[in-house]
Amino acid sequence: MSSVNTDVLRRLNHLYNICKAGERGFEVVAANVANRGLKVLLRTYAQERAQFAGELKEEIQRLGGHISEGALLLWLGPIHRGRMDIFAALTIGAQNVENVVLGEALLGENAAVSAYQRDQAAVLPAETRALLERQYQQIKATRDQVALLRGQTGKRLVVRLFDSDGNAQAAMQALKHAGFSPDNMEVIDVKQVSRVYEGHGNRVSETIISGAVGGALWGSLIGAVAGVSVASVPDMQPVAGNALQSWAVIALGGTVLGAIGAAFLGFIIGNGISEEDVYLYDDSVRHGINLVRLYTNNERAAEAAQIMYQINAAARAHAGEEPAQAPSGQ
Repeated sequence: MSSVNTDVLRRLNHLYNICKAGERGFEVVAANVANRGLKVLLRTYAQERAQFAGELKEEIQRLGGHISEGALLLWLGPIHRGRMDIFAALTIGAQNVENVVLGEALLGENAAVSAYQRDQAAVLPAETRALLERQYQQIKATRDQVALLRGQTGKRLVVRLFDSDGNAQAAMQALKHAGFSPDNMEVIDVKQVSRVYEGHGNRVSETIISGAVGGALWGSLIGAVAGVSVASVPDMQPVAGNALQSWAVIALGGTVLGAIGAAFLGFIIGNGISEEDVYLYDDSVRHGINLVRLYTNNERAAEAAQIMYQINAAARAHAGEEPAQAPSGQ
């Protein structure tokens, strides 16, 4: 194998890992939002990354290489995704949760765009370059969409899923009546933007691992401080030579207790997120017809979300169904 091919395969493997991390990241972000339209959209992004990873795998094999999963995918990824689940569960308010998880997604998207820009500058075979250019353009477009969903640039994209054409049109009329420009809103057939994504499921093990790691770190810190305090008290040191040993035992105890307690918390959070996500996503796939998208400024995003939520809630109350969680903290 030539040195050029070795370099190309190394770069393709890196982008493969980036895409797999993006796929699982979007899946976790989707699992933590209550907005059905946003959930469907994020899972579509996850499906897109799964497709890109598959294309990169085929390209690697065509060039005579094999897949090599890096530390990002094997070790750091699960800890980071579990941390997102835990942070989201401890955040109050649906919109605040969205801001937290979309902020994490945007960090990942910026890293993906940078990775593609960097690797495209290398010497690549023509077919490989065409593949990466196509993927790069779509990843950049997705990054821009996530930034709008997050309200990163002062503008915000507000999305809601409706179960009938009539409800979607009613939402559009209500938005127009409230002074939102028709030029900044659209109704899209959800089947045009969404592909059913089965994914890996919300892995409870990731929240357990992340909780254990975080708990161990905090437990170590607290134990170390407590150990220093105890060791500095003369009455607590029957034998002066055992001060260091006493400190070590207390610090270790803090580490173990912190890891166990936080791992249990991660188990509870992971199970709760998984059950709610399955219910909401299945409901979205079964009943969702139209996705209403509105571009507005950050100051009026909460108002627009509330208007669309009220239309949905009224329709579901009329049908005798439970409405999705109301937007709050926007």
